Amino acid sequence: MYDKTLKVVKGHPHEAIIGDPRQGIVTRSSVNHNYIAFLFQIEPKNIKEAESDDNWIIAMREELNQFERNKVWNLVPRPSNHNIIGTKWVFRNKMDDQGIIVRNKARLVAKGYSQEEGIDFDESYAPVARLESIRILLAYASFKDFILYPMDVKSAFLNGLIKEEVYVEQPPGFENPHFPNHVFKLSKALYGLKQAPRALYEKLSGYLLKNNFKRGSIHITLFTKSLHEDILIVQIYVDDIIFGSTNESLCKDFAKIMQDEFEMSMMGELNLFLGLQVKQLKDGIFINQSKYVKDLLKQFGMDNAKKSKTPMSTTTRLDKDEQGKSIDQKLYRSMIGSLLYLTASRPDLKIMPRTKNPSFTQGEGSSTGRKRGARKNAQSVEPQQLFPHHGIRYPHAYYDRKILAGKVLDFEFCSAENFPIVGWIDSLGLRPLFMINLPYYPDLMKEFYANFGFGTSVTLSASINGKPILMNYATLASLLDIPCDGTRSWSNRNWIEEDNFSKEKCVHLLFGEHAQLVDKMYSRNLTLDYRFVHRVVATHVLPKSAGFDEVTHMEAYTMFHIVTGRRINIPLLIMSHMKGIHSRENARLAYGNIVTKILMHFGIELEEEVHHALQRCDKLGKGTLGRMGFKRHKRLGTWIPRNEDSNRIDEEDEGDEEGEEVQGQEGMAPAVVSSPTNLFTTSQFEQLMQAIQGIESNQRNIAKELKSIKSKQTRLERKLFEKGLIGDEGMIHSSSPEDDVEDHNTDIEHLGNDDDDDRMED
Repeated sequence: MYDKTLKVVKGHPHEAIIGDPRQGIVTRSSVNHNYIAFLFQIEPKNIKEAESDDNWIIAMREELNQFERNKVWNLVPRPSNHNIIGTKWVFRNKMDDQGIIVRNKARLVAKGYSQEEGIDFDESYAPVARLESIRILLAYASFKDFILYPMDVKSAFLNGLIKEEVYVEQPPGFENPHFPNHVFKLSKALYGLKQAPRALYEKLSGYLLKNNFKRGSIHITLFTKSLHEDILIVQIYVDDIIFGSTNESLCKDFAKIMQDEFEMSMMGELNLFLGLQVKQLKDGIFINQSKYVKDLLKQFGMDNAKKSKTPMSTTTRLDKDEQGKSIDQKLYRSMIGSLLYLTASRPDLKIMPRTKNPSFTQGEGSSTGRKRGARKNAQSVEPQQLFPHHGIRYPHAYYDRKILAGKVLDFEFCSAENFPIVGWIDSLGLRPLFMINLPYYPDLMKEFYANFGFGTSVTLSASINGKPILMNYATLASLLDIPCDGTRSWSNRNWIEEDNFSKEKCVHLLFGEHAQLVDKMYSRNLTLDYRFVHRVVATHVLPKSAGFDEVTHMEAYTMFHIVTGRRINIPLLIMSHMKGIHSRENARLAYGNIVTKILMHFGIELEEEVHHALQRCDKLGKGTLGRMGFKRHKRLGTWIPRNEDSNRIDEEDEGDEEGEEVQGQEGMAPAVVSSPTNLFTTSQFEQLMQAIQGIESNQRNIAKELKSIKSKQTRLERKLFEKGLIGDEGMIHSSSPEDDVEDHNTDIEHLGNDDDDDRMED
């Protein structure tokens, strides 16, 4: 304190003056070099380093004050027949979820390694919460839509009672000057003692059971308390507690009873627990370990390493390196354990640390896989895993139900290619149905189908967020802006039996005049036009996720009416198909865009719901033909099957267009230039290819015969020349016309025999 007799100008009161006015003025440049102000951010390694900083001295005094308040020990003379356990100070900086130091913590711990089992302690096992149970609790809190709170028991181990007689040395740096040789006899547990965790668990669990909590039968660190329809959940991890309830008042009551018994610290909503960074938002609970990843990279000297897009390499071989240098076993194990703990929020890394050979003699190269896993984390240090809010909007059976978003027909492409489907759809007034480009809402769709009901065969009822939905096929037709007249027949498995419908005519129209009426029909036997109509029906009117090669009876019935222009009640087909989806346990929930149209019509709130827009690949057009196995041939001016194209056509025309999916592109391409329609059926195309191949085969046979004839002619001339029957210019000699007639005939006969032999050789 400065001298109060010092003269102070301007009448400043002494108590308002900060510091000693007799000291010189401190400028900014001097502060920049005054690093003593930042020493408290460095964790001391021993008591000597800590004594040089007032912040750590204050932290040590706070720790000893906790001992006095909790009546942990009593100073007694040193006994001669007991083991005296040493003590030491441990210094740590406490950080928030952003890695910023918020306080200095000094902990006095016992050197428990010097304890003797059966004398200084009996049982030491204490249950702790598994990381899986923490994740389950987070998912359940998101499901029930309640907030989780953290709670920390200050100097928690000092609350656990011990039954053994244990003596410890006085704290280093804080020995009693009057009794320097005395020791402390413990009444409660001390950090570092082997029985300390068990003593704390028994204290906490006993207190919770006393206050009407129930202990979990599997996870005994989980405690629950029910009140009417509400539930309070408490999860204990040593001295850290997280809790939450469907009723906020139960959380307040729990905090009060805990503060009555223990000295607790409350820290608002849960945002950091066991290295997991938690964000509780309206869409769900997000968890990540970005801070842990940064610390991990720094620990292994990889904070400046190159990033990796994949956690594992598919080509790297991890054979044993006989000549390599043995790796550091401790470092290797540390890397494995660190990566395994990281899988709490990174399931994509789970297989990597478990598939490497754990042998420690295989050389340093074997640690490449571990480092690659760490580099994968450097690629994105803030990946998040979401536990979405489901509430209780639909039963558990609907959680994993898949959804069919819906499709949009590319009328521009179909018109450019002169596909007749455009005229067929427009003649029935169905174009608006195939142009619904709306996002789908997964949770609302599941709730829609879960609360599905049929009052009559033509009415549908459901409820979304408590709002009722009641409509019939006329209502559906009105909101879809399509007609509601026409035939109203429906059958899941068999042919429709109607007076004005013939299944034989249907099959002959779609599959050809000579097609037989069989149980199963396949789309590969359809012409291109009809096959495209089938894909449209199987994605818009009667959606399915697979099995497009098969044409069902109901699909053929619908196609027949569309192609012939006969009226068919499409809204009734849609509602009947919805009923079938609802009744099948694992059927995919279809009509994503139509359900959105229904929700909008009935005023269901959509703003805060998770939704997904239709993708470009959800457009039926050029990419669809590619998926169906067709390619557009420029010279022929039509779409032809890829696997039935000839090599000659491929060689002559290299500019063929394929469907986008075949080319590896996503989405829809611009419409191609219009060309004259020249479509072949599959059977006609096969006949054409067979004819071309037959002509090519005949041409090759003729060329072979000509070559054989020319070879025979050459041999015959050579033999005649050797016999002297012809000259150099091919003329026959006539010097002895009478004497040589017999020899001449004989030579000709031999030549004929030789020719027969040559023919057999050929």
